[in-house]
Amino acid sequence: MPASDARQPRKILIADDNPQNLYLLRAILESAGAVVEEAANGREALDRAKASPPDLVISDALMPEMDGFTLCHSWVHDEGLKGIPFIFYTSTYTDLEDEDLAKSLGARRFLRKPVEPTDLLRIVEDVLAESASDGRAATGAPPMHDETEYLRAYSERLVEKLEHKTEELVESRDSLQAILSSSPLGITVTDLEGRITSCNPATLRIHGFDSEDEIVGRSSLDFIVPEQHELAMQRMQSTIDRGTVTSVPYTLVTRDGREFPGELSASVIRDAPGQPIGFVAITQDISKRQQALDRLKSALRGAVGALGVITEAKDPYTAGHQRRVTQLALAIAAGLGLDAPRKDALRLAGLMHDIGKVAIPAEILVKPTQLTETEYALIQTHPETAWNILSQIEFEGSVATIVRQHHERTDGSGYPDGLRGEEILLEARILAVADTVEAMSSHRPYRAALGIEQALAEIKEGAGARYDEVVAEACIAVFESGGFAFEE
Repeated sequence: MPASDARQPRKILIADDNPQNLYLLRAILESAGAVVEEAANGREALDRAKASPPDLVISDALMPEMDGFTLCHSWVHDEGLKGIPFIFYTSTYTDLEDEDLAKSLGARRFLRKPVEPTDLLRIVEDVLAESASDGRAATGAPPMHDETEYLRAYSERLVEKLEHKTEELVESRDSLQAILSSSPLGITVTDLEGRITSCNPATLRIHGFDSEDEIVGRSSLDFIVPEQHELAMQRMQSTIDRGTVTSVPYTLVTRDGREFPGELSASVIRDAPGQPIGFVAITQDISKRQQALDRLKSALRGAVGALGVITEAKDPYTAGHQRRVTQLALAIAAGLGLDAPRKDALRLAGLMHDIGKVAIPAEILVKPTQLTETEYALIQTHPETAWNILSQIEFEGSVATIVRQHHERTDGSGYPDGLRGEEILLEARILAVADTVEAMSSHRPYRAALGIEQALAEIKEGAGARYDEVVAEACIAVFESGGFAFEE
């Protein structure tokens, strides 16, 4: 590695939030005689460089507080730093489009981890030599200066990363659909009173019935264990009104005595004028479906976790905020008597409601002063960005819509769609109140925490206008009960 003179080793700044990556880079560079400084994120790297400019910077792409793209953009627009060469070294952003963005911002090289130590040292030497000869850090094309174009390209790359995280989820969903379309084990046709008109029980006996002769004339509902009988009747009769398929789980028993999970799926039969005249009940083995569902749930947890990690890396305030908002939202939902499926959807929405902020530059998210009108307008895009991401995933419940609506207000003053009253999902109205309380009671870069009392005063004052009145009352009751406290 060349030096400006024999007594003056090169000073290299490395930025990465992974301590192991920092250690390895430091070891490689110091072995070649470089003086190395470390930074755990882009903000720290920028501050260190301004205080003591290096000869070269090597930066990861995905980092908290300020990522590599934002660091590079700020670097080449800083009068004191723009002549210092910039190298990306990343394992997260590895697509050609990522490389194109990096080079358009002014980076000399775009390296994908891992790179052999000898190759890395050679590249560093080449970049330093190039910089010494041409006196600039550009790649041949001038760095991107149009702020709108930069924000568009930057947002596209972040959203692309999130889209990749949904691929495993889609594959698991397709596997489940293939299993659901498999052949049934038996078909039973009944009239409206449950009397069997035809039956093909295949090779199964159902709850002790050994043959077709033994079950002819008995209600298909008798195949279900007694404690499920009333529920099954209600579900099957409601099928007539909805015109959809309903299903009831029960146990299938093979002739050699093995038991496994099954399902009775009933669909209404109608005559030519459209009047209901009976049911078709399909018996299915759902053991494989359960395995596929387990894989789907695992993939969903992985996708949600990945979304959370990316959000946290972008804005360290957001991850804890999302968890605490979810905690309060579920407490409010319990007070309002929401059923388990709606609470599950609310939980997922709460954990991801600010995921759209990944498309917003970190320097705006952590800005310690009041936002400009343009910056605030950009912040207001995050619910719609989140909806664009989450609507690609087939959640149970209205998760994506809840997230899209969590900044809507009862009086129509919210965003992005200006919805009013019951146009807003109840779960979104709950999330709006929980979001406001947590945000006001917690520290933010631009202000100190205002406290629970002031947050609840805002909810009381806005009840019936900005916030749903019933939800506001339920929120206040959660705190007045004395049994709730935000997690640390």
